[in-house]
Amino acid sequence: VEVWDADDIDGIAAGIPRCDVASGSYFWNQVYGPAAVLVSGTVVLGKNLMTAGDGTAAVVADDSSAEFIIGGCIAVSAATEYAGVFLNIGA
Repeated sequence: VEVWDADDIDGIAAGIPRCDVASGSYFWNQVYGPAAVLVSGTVVLGKNLMTAGDGTAAVVADDSSAEFIIGGCIAVSAATEYAGVFLNIGA
């Protein structure tokens, strides 16, 4: 598993880890259900969120094949903070 990088995509998003993970360490990736996700930009309640090039989620802007929907916003937050997201990755 790699940190999401829109400039070097090797596959779909594998999930959202619950904390920072050191290289070579074991961790748990959440793929479904409510989660706190770091977001960039302004998120809108009820709208889908997608992967962003910097490893965060961003408001849907379906303008690039590099984006992957991870779920819907269930609690808004300011940019560069954690928002509530109902994950639906690979389901």
